[in-house]
Amino acid sequence: MIRRFFTLLIGILFLFIACPSGLNGFSDVGALYAKIRTAQISKIQYCNLNDIAALHGLKVVRGKTTCSLSGKGISFKFTQNKKYATFNSLSISILFPVAKGGSTYYISTLDYRNVIQPLISRAGIRSHSLKTICIDPGHGGKDQGARGRVYLEKNITLAVAKKLGAQLKKLGYRVVYTRYSDATLTLDNRCALNNKYKANLFISLHCNATKNKSIRGIETFCMTPTGAPSTYDSKPRYTRYPGNAYDRNNFRLCQDIHRTLIATLKPTDRGTKHARFAVLRGVTCPGVLLELGFLSNYTDEKLLGSSVYQDKLATQIAKGVVRYHQAIKKK
Repeated sequence: MIRRFFTLLIGILFLFIACPSGLNGFSDVGALYAKIRTAQISKIQYCNLNDIAALHGLKVVRGKTTCSLSGKGISFKFTQNKKYATFNSLSISILFPVAKGGSTYYISTLDYRNVIQPLISRAGIRSHSLKTICIDPGHGGKDQGARGRVYLEKNITLAVAKKLGAQLKKLGYRVVYTRYSDATLTLDNRCALNNKYKANLFISLHCNATKNKSIRGIETFCMTPTGAPSTYDSKPRYTRYPGNAYDRNNFRLCQDIHRTLIATLKPTDRGTKHARFAVLRGVTCPGVLLELGFLSNYTDEKLLGSSVYQDKLATQIAKGVVRYHQAIKKK
């Protein structure tokens, strides 16, 4: 009995350390451990996917190397030993590879708390005020950002930022900018301005580029939770940044904006991902960084340089913000 008590206590302490922003209170943690069996796999805590399904009224369908979690208009698909998945047919990156033991699939506790729960339950995200939105047009001034054949990233991001700001103002939000002209700003300046304005939401706009000119599409990033590796990393990191204060909200915001962009504009879906970008680390509110397309790709560059397409980007991002706002309103 004593050993069992200390095992439970250690498990609860793990959640407080690894998921400090993922807790809604002690009762939430107790419910998690009472209904979901956990296992240590490669020194990472994992949750039994069957128990997650039972807790949320969902169904697990198991295959040889894949499994799905679905029901109530929700559909996750996972692949054994992979860090990518889909949610309602949209590409998402998870924090740790999915594991399998016998016929049972397991997903990491951090993924359950910071990826699955925010998408399937309003109880998985925090309510907060949403009056002021800070828009951060990436690069600027001496920092030109990515360069296409015709357009520069710093000019595209500023044009979309102004259009997005106009859309959000029409919806009743107060909008502030890290820059409203071709100004040079450090990454620390951007975070400091967001925090000075006491923004409730931070949206950083960027364009991509790569040597492979065939690559195109939109990808959306949020802050990597404490204790997890970023999408393009395999090593967990345990430093807690200001941007980790809203880990679960960060992913919900990321998904809500990404899905509106993909559903309407139909670009190549490069998914929602996690990263510890400086502008996401330093803000004290939920934040997201959008890569709106590849200036190195002829089709994407042509679209990004179009005022009509920029209007469409702004409209869909604003709709994603409204979708997120609806999700976080107090029940």
